[in-house]
Amino acid sequence: MWCSGTKKTNEGDVIREHIQHVFKLNTIKPRINTNPPKSMMHLKNKLKAETLKFETNFLIQTENQKLLQKMYEIDSRPQTSKKLLRSSSYKSLNRGSRIQSLEKITEENQGLLSRLQKTKSSYSIKKWIKQHEFSQYISSKLSENSRRVPRMAGASLNYTMNVTGTSNSRPGTSSEKNLRPSTAGKRFYHPGLL
Repeated sequence: MWCSGTKKTNEGDVIREHIQHVFKLNTIKPRINTNPPKSMMHLKNKLKAETLKFETNFLIQTENQKLLQKMYEIDSRPQTSKKLLRSSSYKSLNRGSRIQSLEKITEENQGLLSRLQKTKSSYSIKKWIKQHEFSQYISSKLSENSRRVPRMAGASLNYTMNVTGTSNSRPGTSSEKNLRPSTAGKRFYHPGLL
């Protein structure tokens, strides 16, 4: 029992010392002067910036006065010259011929549009499909032929040849057998390669 009481007093002493330490840290006076520096009048007033601003405002005001004077002079000119310019621009000597040429151009454009809409396509989709089927057939036959001959990789490798062919047949034939077309005297040309 006596030991537990001493433990409580030791904990209280530690807490008390910590509180005193924090209080001393808060009330300590620094050895160095940490006050902000004195404010200088020339930094507060900024006289140079104010003079530059005044000069730019003065230049803007003088330019505005000049522009206002010019606008007043233009506005005070006699109005007869403006009326003459307006009346001459409305009456054109070749207005009729310009209207006729515009009408002719629109008629030609309408005729061209109607001809374009009536023309039929010169490309045959059926022909494109046949060419695509033929190129697919040729590529399948080339891939079959490339599998027949083994590549020379090394003497120690054993090669097995695939005897079963693919079920691709020549386009346009209905037979299920994989027959090779006879090429005696015939050559297959791809239409795009001519």
